[in-house]
Amino acid sequence: WCAGGLAEIARWMELMVLSWLVLQATDSPFQLGLVLVFNNVPRPFISLFGGFVAERISRHLILIVAQSVNVLAAGALLFLIAADLIEPWHVFVVVFAQGVGRTFEDPARRTGLLDIVGERRLVNAMSLDTISNTAGKMVGPLLGGILVDTLEFRGAYMFLVTVHLLTLIMLVVWVKVPLA
Repeated sequence: WCAGGLAEIARWMELMVLSWLVLQATDSPFQLGLVLVFNNVPRPFISLFGGFVAERISRHLILIVAQSVNVLAAGALLFLIAADLIEPWHVFVVVFAQGVGRTFEDPARRTGLLDIVGERRLVNAMSLDTISNTAGKMVGPLLGGILVDTLEFRGAYMFLVTVHLLTLIMLVVWVKVPLA
């Protein structure tokens, strides 16, 4: 639950920071909207395949690979931001890759809940998952706004990469998803 909650905060914080970055760079509300479009466009096309994969491959491995994509993508953007080479298309490519990872991660996480807690506690586990999703949607953008305001994009994104890395470490070390 902690790893999932932290991942949700990072996800929504990242979308806010990147949207603001694109708006600042382009002064285009249209391109700001493209951040969410590119993040979500993989879902209708890949979701069925993501569920198929979650039924056949280790759900724990899928979660680790999806979070690794987040770490690598955020690290690449941090480098581009720090080197002052960032362009809007870089952001679109990264959020698209993260959207693909999320398409595989969602069914693995949700079915992994059943594997971890069993049928008796599934409703409670799903409730906690919903709470962490909702909290991430509230806390992530707020934290992102505070960090961009105080640390600018480079500092905010450095914090974000750290959170993605911490989530990956938690997934590798603490989270154990039994094989279905």
